[in-house]
Amino acid sequence: MSDKQLIQAANIIATDGVIILPTDTLYGLAANIFSPTGVKRIFDIKGRNPDMALPVLVSGWDQCIPLIKGDLDLGFNLQKTFWPGALTMIFKKSDCVPDTITAGRDTVAVRMPDHPAPLYICESNNTPITGTSANLSGEPDALSLSDISADVRSKVDDILETKPTPQGTASTIIDLSGPKPVILRQGALNLDKALQEL
Repeated sequence: MSDKQLIQAANIIATDGVIILPTDTLYGLAANIFSPTGVKRIFDIKGRNPDMALPVLVSGWDQCIPLIKGDLDLGFNLQKTFWPGALTMIFKKSDCVPDTITAGRDTVAVRMPDHPAPLYICESNNTPITGTSANLSGEPDALSLSDISADVRSKVDDILETKPTPQGTASTIIDLSGPKPVILRQGALNLDKALQEL
């Protein structure tokens, strides 16, 4: 992956565009979460019901903080241990997060991926991006470029073909928006021991 390719991809995201890019877990459809045009295109490309929220990718805790509110102590400690990596955390969302991203819910799912491509785009544009799989809604996650349908490919502005390729194991999801943490999906990380120690 050349710097020119990354710069081009970041510029597309900055101008309401949509790209396919690798993360550490899967190939994703990325748009600026604050771009109504880009986010709408994500739903249209996937054929995704607008009642389904989109996960958000960030470049680090500092970029996450403006998106969330509530008691953040456990989230702070978990991200110190597991970010970047396959840990998605759900928080109460702040007012700056568009309702289209969260499907009108008061929570947002956030992750810092362990992959240079999405991290570069988030950092260079100073904005979080969407992290949904590059597939048609209801189909299996896109774990390789060959998994991505021609229909999806034809509707994006760019495809970043770069290593490392996704590892194919879904992220672990923990909900920190309530009074107690709840593990919603056991993915690549086992949090049981970490939760006992924190």
